[in-house]
Amino acid sequence: MSAVPLSRQIYSLERLIKLGAQALRKEGARPSEVEMIIADAVAAKATLEAIEPVQDEMRALIRTARQGAA
Repeated sequence: MSAVPLSRQIYSLERLIKLGAQALRKEGARPSEVEMIIADAVAAKATLEAIEPVQDEMRALIRTARQGAA
């Protein structure tokens, strides 16, 4: 698991989406290309947001599984 809190990862991803879209537009990318990349990034953000509320439970399950395997 990442040591960086998910809330920070989500914020960073939001910034990357905005900066990436700006850079693509500046470089002359077609609007459809920009939209596709933004859609993929937004889907990744939604995944992180869905995981955030249950991250502690996920960590506990992983710990339990590791202890059981040892």
